[in-house]
Amino acid sequence: MRDSKILSYLLYALDEIILVVIGILIALQISAWKNSAEAAEMELKILKEISTKLENDLFEIRKDIGSMNSIKVACIALKKAIHNQQAHSFTFDSNASIAPVIPHFDPNKSGYGLLVLTGI
Repeated sequence: MRDSKILSYLLYALDEIILVVIGILIALQISAWKNSAEAAEMELKILKEISTKLENDLFEIRKDIGSMNSIKVACIALKKAIHNQQAHSFTFDSNASIAPVIPHFDPNKSGYGLLVLTGI
């Protein structure tokens, strides 16, 4: 009779161990799903940031192209004025002040850096 009680306690303990292990595995799976969802959400935020930064960069590039076109026109006018030996004028001074301007484009890489940092 004692052996039967010991056997039933062992079976009960084994059942409890199995239930605990199953509970732990379920909790781990839920945690993995949660982490996966958080990573996907973070990735989406970073991609939106990259998109915004790229739009800003495109705006800056277009502005720089406009500046470069103005510089080109000013340089052509200066070249003609010098070639034709025109008298000094306000237009010449204005063109001379534009000519040395050098647009500088510095792309925003923060979104890309965040992608690399997070390992996405």
